Amino acid sequence: MRQLIRIAQPKKLEGNWEKWGKRYFENKSANNSYLFKWNIINGVKSNHLIAPVLLKMSDNHCHYCDKFPLLNGDLTIDHFKPKSKPEFYSIAYKWENLYLSCNHCQTCKMEQYDSNLLSPDEVNYSFRHYFIYNYSTHELEINPLINPKDKIRAEITIKIFNFNHSSLTTSRRHSFERYIANSNPDNQDFPFRFIFE
Repeated sequence: MRQLIRIAQPKKLEGNWEKWGKRYFENKSANNSYLFKWNIINGVKSNHLIAPVLLKMSDNHCHYCDKFPLLNGDLTIDHFKPKSKPEFYSIAYKWENLYLSCNHCQTCKMEQYDSNLLSPDEVNYSFRHYFIYNYSTHELEINPLINPKDKIRAEITIKIFNFNHSSLTTSRRHSFERYIANSNPDNQDFPFRFIFE
């Protein structure tokens, strides 16, 4: 997970997320089978307005694992605090709760949430603080020098996103091999940029 700087939300989301969240809260509380829908603004679904801004934030990389390039099936907006949990109904449309997720990260995370789970845009988040990259196995390891609470946070984050799944370690190895074979690599053109920083 690479540090992410959150930029301003789309103007059309301002002033709307709270009323949409309130409506979703009321509908979902009254009927648990009520399905979440992206609201429409001037004939356009709000997720179609949100996704390009989320893509811009990460230079078209997954906000969680930093996969790149993202395919059509990867353009999923994840609710960090799941919209399926009653305590988070009202923030279902809140900008700070929305992340762009690749298919791997979305499938692994699903509706899981833990208050210790790291988010890439939290204040003072740093990959190097929480993790060590193993250049032999291409796995993410927990930094042994951090305090016990931060170790728990790193462990939970690796587990929930399944960051050491064989598909990711193989992809990271391929990315690393291409990077070192390139005489003038541009980090933005590679997935898993935290490997090279």
